[in-house]
Amino acid sequence: MSASVVLLVGKDRLAAAIKGEILARNIEVRDVASPARGELAATADDLRAADAMLLVEDDDAGNVDNALSIRRIGPSLPLVVRLFDPALAA
Repeated sequence: MSASVVLLVGKDRLAAAIKGEILARNIEVRDVASPARGELAATADDLRAADAMLLVEDDDAGNVDNALSIRRIGPSLPLVVRLFDPALAA
């Protein structure tokens, strides 16, 4: 059985707390946030190797955009998407 890998997109305190919780469970976390807001540093190989991806930037529209892009590349990859705007979350 291979080790679990979670891809994380986020750089704020929430992302750091999530990363800490995942690492405490002996799950590998790969930070794939890009320096440019709204862009990903994840490759298709990263997506294939991952068990799940968390999009937790403080940017609802960017998280949704990234989720849609990822869904096209890896349709079966479980995603967690941070949304605060009730209109986008509905």
